[in-house]
This record gives sequence, C-alpha cells and structure tokens, in this order.
Amino acid sequence: MFDEAEWRVGETADYICERRYAAVALQLPDELLQHAADLSSALNTACTARGHAAQVYILADTTYNSLSVDEVAAAHIGADCIVHFGRASLTKLSRLPAFFVFPEQQLNVPAAAACLAGSSLLASGSEADGSKVLVFVDQPLLHQLQAFESALRQQVEQRHGAAAAQRLVFPSVPRQHMEPERPAGQAQQAQQAQQPQAGCCGGGSCAAPQPAAQSAACGQACPCSSTAAKAPAQPPATGGAVDGAAVNSALPSSSTAEDGSTLHSLAGYEWQLPAGGAVQDCGLAWLGAPDAPALLQLQLTYSACPWAMLDPVLLPPAPVDSSGSAADGVAAEGSAAAAAAEAAAECGALTEGLPLEISRALRRRYFLVEKARDANIVGILVGTLGAAGYADAVQRLRRAAAAAGKKTYTLLVGKPSPAKLANFPEIEVFVLVADPQGQILDSKEFLAPIITPHEALLAFDAVEGVSQWNAAKFRLGFEDVLEAEGLGEDAPPPGSRRQEPRFSFVSGGYTGGNITSLSDSEEEGADIADGGAAAADQSMALALHAQQALQITAAPGGRSDLVEARSAADYLLHKRSWQGVETPLTGAAPAPVVAAAEGRAGRAAGYVEEGPGQRVTASDEQPQGQQ
Repeated sequence: MFDEAEWRVGETADYICERRYAAVALQLPDELLQHAADLSSALNTACTARGHAAQVYILADTTYNSLSVDEVAAAHIGADCIVHFGRASLTKLSRLPAFFVFPEQQLNVPAAAACLAGSSLLASGSEADGSKVLVFVDQPLLHQLQAFESALRQQVEQRHGAAAAQRLVFPSVPRQHMEPERPAGQAQQAQQAQQPQAGCCGGGSCAAPQPAAQSAACGQACPCSSTAAKAPAQPPATGGAVDGAAVNSALPSSSTAEDGSTLHSLAGYEWQLPAGGAVQDCGLAWLGAPDAPALLQLQLTYSACPWAMLDPVLLPPAPVDSSGSAADGVAAEGSAAAAAAEAAAECGALTEGLPLEISRALRRRYFLVEKARDANIVGILVGTLGAAGYADAVQRLRRAAAAAGKKTYTLLVGKPSPAKLANFPEIEVFVLVADPQGQILDSKEFLAPIITPHEALLAFDAVEGVSQWNAAKFRLGFEDVLEAEGLGEDAPPPGSRRQEPRFSFVSGGYTGGNITSLSDSEEEGADIADGGAAAADQSMALALHAQQALQITAAPGGRSDLVEARSAADYLLHKRSWQGVETPLTGAAPAPVVAAAEGRAGRAAGYVEEGPGQRVTASDEQPQGQQ
C-alpha cells in the first residue's frame, strides 16, 4: 500500500502550494517508477485539499544522471519546479528550484552504534591532538541521524571516555529544497522585487512566499491578489539557499566563521571543524551502503585518511516493540548493547581501512593523465546542462587545451556510451564535464579514455605549479576549473604552454614539442606552407593550403606513433588505424586487375543455378500432423 508519510507527500504539497507553482515535474529513478501513478494521484489530492491546483508531470527517463536534477527534461514541459525522489548529488542548480525527497531505510540503531564504537578508528587518537572523526550517514538513513548520534556518543563515552566522544563530528545534509544560483546583478534585482508593497498581506507575488493559510486570507484590496494565482512566486534571491544554509559545493570547499572555525562541504554534506583543523588529519566513518555514489566521491577525495565503513544491511534486524513497530533508536543498555555488537561483528558489517579498489582506481587515473598528456585532439564532453557553472567550465577547458597546443571539439551527446563516442575515432581523450557523482571512472569499454576536469588541468599544465599528480588532492568536480587562475578571458594565447619534448611512459618514446624527422628541405617547405599563405597573394592562398595538406612526414625508425601530424595526409597515414583496402603508402602491393564475375541471380529461397530439388515448396512448409 502506498505510504504518503514515507514519500513526504504532505511536505511536498506544502512546498508547492506556498510558492504557487502551477507545473511540477516529479523526477524518479528507474527503480521507483512503479510508484509514479500513486504518487502523482496523492500529490494532486494533497494540493487540491490546500486550495491550489497544480499540474503534475512524471519524468520517466533522465537526460544524463539520475542523481542530479534533470532541468533539461523539466524545461520541455515548462515546469516551475522539480521534486527529486531518491538519492541526490545536491549540486548547485542553474535554472529551476528543486525539492528533495530521500528514500528511507530502517536501521538497527543500537547494533550500529555498538559495532562502530568498537572500531579502532574511534578508539585511537584523543581530543588533545585536535583530530576529529567525521561520521557520515547515508541519505536513506538521515531520518535516524539524531538517534544514531546520541547512541554512538553514549557507546563511545562508555568504552573510550568522554574525550573520545567529543571527537565525533556528524556532517549534516540539507534535505529540504534548493534554489538556483543567480549572478550578483540578478540577485540584487530579485531581492528588491521581493520587498513587500504597502498594504500587502504577504501572500502573493509582491512579497516572499508565505504559508498557504495566509495566502488564502489575502483580500481583493491587496495588490498581489490579482497576480498570485496567475504566476508562481519568485524564489528567494539567496544564491542557492537550502533550509537557510548555503548550498553545498561539489568540490571540497571551506569558509572561515567568525569564531575561527572552518565550514567544509563535499558530496552534499556539510560539517564544521575547529580553528586549525584539517580534514586530512581526521578519521572518516561511513554508515550506509558500500556502493553509494557519495561514498565513492568521499573516498577518492580523502584517500589518505583512515576509514571505517559499516553496512546496515548486514546488521541484525532492528528490535521491535510491543506494538509491532521498530524501536525509535535509543541506545541499548548493558548486555543488549554487547550482544548487538557481537552479532554485528560476526556478520562482518564493519570494514576498516580504505578498500583496495580505491587505490587501484587512483593508479588508473594517473595512467589516464599520462595518456592525456600525449593526446593532440581532445573532446570536451558536456555531461550536464543543469549544474551551475558548467558552461564557464567548458570554456575554460577549451582555453587550457589551446594553450597546451591541443585541438578541442565540444560534444553534446546526452548520456555517454561506447557506441556514441566511437563515432569520433579521431579524438584521443575525452574530458567529461558532469556532476561529480556522475563521472565515468571505468572507461575500459570506450574507444578513448574519459578523464575528469581536474585530471585535464594536470595533463594540460593549465595551472602554474600544479602539474604533478597527488592522490591526496584528487577531485571529481569541475569547480576547481572555475577557481583556477589564468583560465578566464585573459588566458594565455594558443600554444603558449606547449609541452617540451619528454619521454612518454605510455608510448615508450619522446613526445611533445613536434617530435618529427623532417629534412631541411621539408622544414623549409613546411615553413612556407605555414606562414606563406598570410603574406602571399590571395590567389595563391588556396594552392599553399593544398600543398600543406598533401605533405607527408617520414616516420623515424618506422614509429608512426612518434610523428605529430602536421597535415591531413600525415594524420591519415600515421594516426588512422584503418588505412583502406589498399594503400600503396603502407607498402601493400597493388591488387591485380581481374575481370568482373557474374553474380548469383534469383531469390534467396531458390537461386537460378540451384537445382529444383533444393528449392523449398509450399508443401514442404506445411506443419506436421496436417493432411
């Protein structure tokens, strides 16, 4: 049976009615689409009961990534807002407001607290050295965060003392709603427009959105009464406010408060550390699914920190009270807590240390950075149209690649797949600008590797002094591209940061700096073709351009991979894997001339040259048993 409380239908209806949204898009992942009809009906009923009629649409298939808000699909129906169900990456929005409804999963709070309290991560260290332990709770378990925090602090204090309990920090997740980012000028105009007019009841479009009860009491004398029902109220002008707090950035960011403490955010989580505290000095604990996208982003970013993971699925079932419902999550006392911890330890729910797959993934990323250094043609793959700042990030990546002497193509193909990207065989590496939790980290099935914007900056030497690989500073988002200096409008000219000749561990030879074996005459001819067209007569420009396109560079020692293509003929000869049926330049002998042979005539059911006995007749096709 459909449970409206589990789907937070009442809170969602309040959000829609308070802001007078007329068209609402419901975004559900594939595994929840079976409940779309019941959800839409319940939401329409709840909005009608509050005196507001809203048209509800179901987004059946996301354009890019189901974790991010699909503003592209919502724009097709002219939606005023999006209600996102399921796990969310909580990246900044660019166009539409969004309301988030996370899934809910039951948790055996006493067993989880007792099991995690017995880990070596919480037992080591002290409050005196300033190290903290960040305890992240997965999104489906956020509704039990307070109960789990109370139980874990109690267990840690009983086992390791009060100082150990003070080391615990529980990052929070803004789970209510999110407003799109706006430029500074638009934000100021929106704030002026949000000021209430004289004599306004505060329920319509001339003031900030008010509860539905106040909106219903708005009289005809109010200047907003005639427009409140026609157009949705403008969202607050704060750039991405979520429950009164700043929107979390997809990149590890920090800001200093007045008391000297530092506010950090990553993967939708937000936490505060005392003055002088760094995340690299903390221990990290995770309560939730081991394959959660947020966990992967946290582990790749903080791979140098000690880790402890607790899978709630492997815990014993939650205790049930006399009424038949699960207990509210108060920490068990005495033998009950000890029995829960022992049962959790036996089932292997707790895992300590960074998984081996993360170390392998980081080594794989370093290999892809080296391949990107050797690439001459780069494809910038746009994997989002809703995350704030994606367009600026694409432009900055194009400038960085041009400064490194690389040619770029910008592609917009929707959800990337090996079949789609195989249509561009000339591109040697792709840079995916997408949601951090939507990055393709395993690109073995693709024809060309896919790297992140952070890896592209390393490969292009785009930031001065930041060209060396450091796994402790690995990033998945593209916000570091926006924050990098020297990639704006005053970016270096194309080719100004062209790499010097270096030994490539991927190709096994020297690359970069135009490593070719041109003779003196060829060098002179290439110079004429490169620079002569500008100074020559306009009638000779086309001839010089054609001359350059037909020049072929000899491969040193038969190594075509060491030749940097300077013409179309160079590229077709040395870089194309398919050379055609017969190409004399590859050393193949010309095929002998033969007379054309006459082909077969007739149909596939029976050709002319076949005998009558080999043809299938209608009687042969008659099923058995029929006379």
